[in-house]
Amino acid sequence: MLPPLLLMYPRSKTTNALLMKHSTTSEDVLDHLVNNAGISGKPVTVENMRDVSEYTAVMDVNFWGAVNATLFAIPHLKNSEGRIIVIASVCAWFPIPLISIYNASKAAITNFFETLRMESSTAIGITIATPGFYRVCFFWLFFAQVNEDGGLQGATS
Repeated sequence: MLPPLLLMYPRSKTTNALLMKHSTTSEDVLDHLVNNAGISGKPVTVENMRDVSEYTAVMDVNFWGAVNATLFAIPHLKNSEGRIIVIASVCAWFPIPLISIYNASKAAITNFFETLRMESSTAIGITIATPGFYRVCFFWLFFAQVNEDGGLQGATS
């Protein structure tokens, strides 16, 4: 039987696979899946990016985390005519400089779920929320530390 609330960490594929395997049977139903993972990565210009591992990490969480959770959940959502709720971002349409991979990941997730909505032959509902910009402390502190060359102030290579 599924627990009332199942939390997964998108970067740990092995742990999530074991958790999913041991928490469901073919008769289990799931009412909702909320895909709400998101990281932005370090602020850097594309031309100053030297290592794609940061890009890979952002895509693993923002895109693949949601896709993998959805692929697991679909059979269980079909049993209940449930709903998938996706937290995307307005950055999918209005990108912000210095976080190109975040912008791209949110565009990818938006298009993936728009396509899933068109392809779905079942009664699974799909809601894509695209929150706008918020004045939160970490966001402005984050960008206040960016040098003209796209690196962080005080950071060493």
